[in-house]
Amino acid sequence: MEHYRDTKLENILDEDISKEDINIIRALPNIENEEPSTEIIMQSMHTDVVKREMEIRNKLRIVWEGYKSIVETVRVNQKLEDVYMTTLTRVFDFVDRYNRVQEFKSFCRSLRTGLQSAFNKRDRTYQEKTIYIDIEKTDVNTRNIEIRMEQFKVATKLGLWGEAFTVLEDINTLMKIRKAPLKNSLRCQYFENLALLFSKNNFWHYHAYAFYNFYLSYLTKPRLSQEEKQNQADKLLLSILIIPTLTIESQQSRDIQEKLSSMLITSTKVPDRNHLEELMVSKGVLENASAQVRQLWNFMFLEFGVGSLKKGLEMVSGLG
Repeated sequence: MEHYRDTKLENILDEDISKEDINIIRALPNIENEEPSTEIIMQSMHTDVVKREMEIRNKLRIVWEGYKSIVETVRVNQKLEDVYMTTLTRVFDFVDRYNRVQEFKSFCRSLRTGLQSAFNKRDRTYQEKTIYIDIEKTDVNTRNIEIRMEQFKVATKLGLWGEAFTVLEDINTLMKIRKAPLKNSLRCQYFENLALLFSKNNFWHYHAYAFYNFYLSYLTKPRLSQEEKQNQADKLLLSILIIPTLTIESQQSRDIQEKLSSMLITSTKVPDRNHLEELMVSKGVLENASAQVRQLWNFMFLEFGVGSLKKGLEMVSGLG
């Protein structure tokens, strides 16, 4: 297993693969699908270009199936955890480099099933417990969160926002069951990713609160400059200013609201806009913001009126 991993499966794709047009490789259909009999027949009739594409596809499939076999074999074995993490990193690199969208979607489902089995410790025998990873153990838990941050990056890069949300759900579960505080850098990453996901769905209320949690974690970083604090404070205040009067969130069912709110870890209910405005004052966010954004904030919440509309528009245009 160690030799198999260290030789790197990509070596099966000989040197001539690198000479091919990467765009042609990235455009190849799902490599998990077996070639229909019609394709096999056509292969003998088609040009050398088509034959070459089929050869490349077959080689890609060999590598892909090899990776999946390794992950499936070692995914819950604590002694092979390093092999598991290394292979996942290479899987994500493979998917990104060769644009394997459909394959990545099916792999994410398989990966989540494996994680669920790691959560289910109750029915294991004593012997199984000596082999299986302990997902609640701090170092194991941290590595599983870190690798899923990589998974999230690939999902968003491929435009797979549904998969990205599922990954964050898994990370959220991992964060809740761990026995020690999470590293601040990972906490920042989580809330920043969550805010991004909410913005892509136009959930501006959830987005603002997720970014508020990111901001609180961000401020605990050592040696922050005043400029860094100001940039993040400005973004947070603006994220609240853009919350519309009628939000998508307010029209969701209670079950969906509770599910999405639970992603924010600390609460099953997101503070309303008025509460968020109060938090900006009580947590000193306004003090860290730039003069221009503070002026816009005060105008919107303290001075807004029909006669001041021109002034407000001038402030907004000035932020650009």
